[in-house]
Amino acid sequence: MRRRANLTVRDLGSEMILFDESSETYHVLNTTARQIWLWVEEDGVAEKLMGLFPQVDPDRIQQDVSRTIDQLDQMGLVER
Repeated sequence: MRRRANLTVRDLGSEMILFDESSETYHVLNTTARQIWLWVEEDGVAEKLMGLFPQVDPDRIQQDVSRTIDQLDQMGLVER
């Protein structure tokens, strides 16, 4: 899995705005989706989030990561 390289990215710290010039579409990522997008090329994304959110059920984090990656893929923001 890779982030698409041909996107215009504005990192606002807690959020991120991605502009896809080919479809003229803006995407706003919340804090968690931003972090997943940044880590999507690395192994252990869910485990890294578990370290950031130790109070959250690990199964829920795994499901959220999988769902978010699927959504990023459907929006064309990552490449498999």
